[in-house]
Amino acid sequence: MVSMVPGTRRKWQIGMGIVALVLFLQGIGAARVTIAPELFGLVSAVGIVFAALPAFWGVVRAYGARLALPLLVGLGCYALLVESLGVVTGFPYGAFEYRGAMPGEVFGLVPWSVPFAWVPLVVAARVVAERVSTSEAYRWLIALLLLVGFDLVFDPGAVALGIWSYDAGGWYHDVPWTNFFGWFLTGGIAFALWPKHRPSIPVYAALGPGLMLVFWMVVTAGEGLLLPLVVGVALGTFALRALHLK
Repeated sequence: MVSMVPGTRRKWQIGMGIVALVLFLQGIGAARVTIAPELFGLVSAVGIVFAALPAFWGVVRAYGARLALPLLVGLGCYALLVESLGVVTGFPYGAFEYRGAMPGEVFGLVPWSVPFAWVPLVVAARVVAERVSTSEAYRWLIALLLLVGFDLVFDPGAVALGIWSYDAGGWYHDVPWTNFFGWFLTGGIAFALWPKHRPSIPVYAALGPGLMLVFWMVVTAGEGLLLPLVVGVALGTFALRALHLK
C-alpha cells in the first residue's frame, strides 16, 4: 500500500473538494435544467477531455512515453472499435444508439470522445487495484470489478439524460444486463493485456474519473435513481480508502 505525506494529502483533499463541489453543482444543473443539446454536447466533450489528462499523464510518468503512448492509443482504438461494433451489431452491450447529444461521431457511429471517457476509467481502476494488492491476478479482478462498478453509476445517468438509449430498455433503470456483460468482457480483455510488473501509476491519474463519479452520482440523485447513487457512494469510499486519501 502506498501512502501520501500529510501535506500532499491535505492539498489533494482541498483540491478535489473544490472541483468536486463544481461538479456537484454541474450535476444538479444537468439533472434539473434543460440545456440546448449542442451546448450540452460541447461542454461534455470538453469536460471529458480535460478529465482524461491526469490519467494519460500518469501513465506516461509511470511507464515512459515509449510504452505509454502505444498503450493509450491502442486502448483508445480498442474502445472505438468495440463501441462501434456494439452500435452496429448489438454485441457485446446489447442494441443501443447514441441520441445525438455528443458531437462528432466517428463514421457516423460513436462520438470521438469515447476513448477519452473509457480509457481513464481503465487507468483509474488499475491505479486503485495497484494499491490494494501486489498480485497481478487480484489486480485484474479488482480493476475489473471497479470498472463495471463505474458503469453501474454512469450508464443509468446517461440514459436518464438522453445521451444514449437501449432499444429494449432494461431491468436496471432502462439498462440491460448485457451492457454489464459487455463491460466485463471488454474490460477483462484490456486488463489481461495490461503491462505487468511495471511501476505503480501515480494516484493523481485517478483524479478525473473520481470527479466524474461525483458528477454522475449527483445526476443519479437528481433523477431519483437510488441504487446507482448507493453504488457510487460505496465505490468512492472504497477507492478513497485504497488510495489513502481519506
